[in-house]
Amino acid sequence: MIFPLFGMALFPLRFVLGDGLYLGILFLTLVPSTVQASIAFTSIAGGNVAGAIVSASLSSIVGVVATPLLAMLLMHSDHIEISGSVFLDIAIQLFLPFVLGQLTRRWVGEFAKKPTTKWLDKFSVMMIVYSAFSASVVQGIWTRVAWWQIVLLIVVTILMVALMLWLTDWLAARLKFNRADRITIQFCGSKKSLAAGLPMAIIIFGSGSLWAADAAAHGIPPGAAHDVHVALRPLRCVGCGRSGACGTNVILSRGVPGAVFSFGSSLTAPE
Repeated sequence: MIFPLFGMALFPLRFVLGDGLYLGILFLTLVPSTVQASIAFTSIAGGNVAGAIVSASLSSIVGVVATPLLAMLLMHSDHIEISGSVFLDIAIQLFLPFVLGQLTRRWVGEFAKKPTTKWLDKFSVMMIVYSAFSASVVQGIWTRVAWWQIVLLIVVTILMVALMLWLTDWLAARLKFNRADRITIQFCGSKKSLAAGLPMAIIIFGSGSLWAADAAAHGIPPGAAHDVHVALRPLRCVGCGRSGACGTNVILSRGVPGAVFSFGSSLTAPE
């Protein structure tokens, strides 16, 4: 639950960035951890892959309920009204496919391993991001955001991600986790899912043209945080002694995982 605390601690930014971008940052701290990237980078860095699978998957499942619930409790604004129906909508769009996949795995498991399905998965995520940002362009969000606000937003996300990377490492070390588990904690506890966060935001805030809904629902802070995290992965890992390549990223990780230390992985033992 540390990530939401960070979001609340950044409340003074509301008077600098405005309601929209601040609420977008706050919502970013409430979304669950990413699954595929957490597992992939944990594996490359030599971490506890089984722990990463459990942590990241549990984060996504818990997030179906916890994210809208925390949004209802913490995101107070005259422009935002969150109804109870969002729980059902999120469950249908995000949780139901997971359940159906598990139930039909015996029959579709081999087919799901084919390269075609992997490309389809990537294409689906790309279309989610594309549609969200396209909607923001249509609604004129970029005409309302000044260049210095974008710069400040990037700086804030860099500091937030860097702090979580350090904090998950430090906490895991203090709790005497071994190296493999620490790697898992860091990679699971410091990430936020863009693929899950954007659909949740669209459902929770709707597609209205209000400033707060635009900034949060169309992913400026989540998108910025995603890019920052991609950039910081190799930088964070420099000097640790184990290397691996993942696409264009090189990871030298001394590792640390974090399920319990972020909302995204909050119910698993200590990214």
